[in-house]
Amino acid sequence: MLLASALLPAIRRQGRGSILVETRFPSLFRLNPAVGFVIDQRKHECFVRWFAGKKLLWRLADRVVEFETRRAIRTTYDFPTSNEHILASMARRAGVTLMPDEWRPRVFLSAGERRRFSWVSGAVAVQASSSNYWTPNKHWVPGRMEKVVSALRQVGLRVVQIGEAADESCGADHDFRGKTSLRECAALISNAAAFVGLEGGLMHLARSVACPSVIVYTGYTRPEDTGYPENANLRSPAAGAGCWSRTPCDHCRVAAEDVRAEAVVEAARRLAGRERA
Repeated sequence: MLLASALLPAIRRQGRGSILVETRFPSLFRLNPAVGFVIDQRKHECFVRWFAGKKLLWRLADRVVEFETRRAIRTTYDFPTSNEHILASMARRAGVTLMPDEWRPRVFLSAGERRRFSWVSGAVAVQASSSNYWTPNKHWVPGRMEKVVSALRQVGLRVVQIGEAADESCGADHDFRGKTSLRECAALISNAAAFVGLEGGLMHLARSVACPSVIVYTGYTRPEDTGYPENANLRSPAAGAGCWSRTPCDHCRVAAEDVRAEAVVEAARRLAGRERA
């Protein structure tokens, strides 16, 4: 649904009137100028079914992301391997064309939401490996992010850890694992000098608030499939095409090991230094 937010301006340009979004994550669309109304699937299931039955509700979830859930039900792959970026595939399936400045999701924050985490300014937000519910093949080497954090702190950078409560601890100055909502996490990242993490949801959340990011890729997928050229995308040249496998994969493990902590530290220092300058 976060990625779907990138398609909303294009949908609006088609002159379909107000956009009604049906989602389990309504906070992602709060303050979005392209959205007319948001329906929370968790709270209004009967309402959603009635409107869908009457064909009065244009269901963004069905038109844009249903192809992902259908594939998830049928196979161990969460997205078809192809030569196009995931946003290009979503736009094609939704029947819209993205403008050059629309190739990223967007979360719109209020000034008050940003001010709440203004103390993060100048710090680096990091995400360590976790018990990812979808696949273990996106994980980096255990303990390696802790080395990155230690090196960043040694050069005077403050570090804030974000993510799920079950994520491994990496010795950050501030531990916010499991302590923020999606919008709070977006507001925190929006104040950071840089984000360092894994390919996945927080990577897209960081891009939605235009935070420069260092992303560790394994062999699971490629930056060309899911990443953003504005980021420092680190991936082993030997990783090859993404395997998209949900079961533990030696190919992904070896590719993850090939991304060294030193390379991540160097990229993070460069991005954080550019932000401070």
